[in-house]
Amino acid sequence: MSAALMVFLVGLGMALAAALVVFVLVYPPMRRMLGVNSALRATRSFYGRTFFIVMLLAAWMPILESMYLPTASSDKAAEEGAEAAAEAAGEMPAFMETVWDVADDLENVCLSVGIFLLAYVVVLTIVYAAVGRIRDPEDRPQAKL
Repeated sequence: MSAALMVFLVGLGMALAAALVVFVLVYPPMRRMLGVNSALRATRSFYGRTFFIVMLLAAWMPILESMYLPTASSDKAAEEGAEAAAEAAGEMPAFMETVWDVADDLENVCLSVGIFLLAYVVVLTIVYAAVGRIRDPEDRPQAKL
């Protein structure tokens, strides 16, 4: 298994773990808050499911982006050349280079998840202002004729 593939798989696994930890911590209070603010039953499941899906995508996006998008920067090519020369000289072991690659990916994952959470809170607050006053048609008492 090549080092690049190993970094990719470890990064995906750690990003999944980070997304699951955030989901487990945020979802129960968010579900209770949706239950209080909105009487629409479909709202609770919809926002819970979309929260998980988008959280997972936000966590995986930096990993997938770093794996498949080529870098056009000549500085990056110069850095890689310097790292290859340092590795050839025996200055930095290949294991540590792999560890730093994973750490760099995790930095991007944390940034992406943080931005997603901030945007999600803003959007959900705006949605609560509108949806919080709407009641489910099934819960309305029917007038008897």
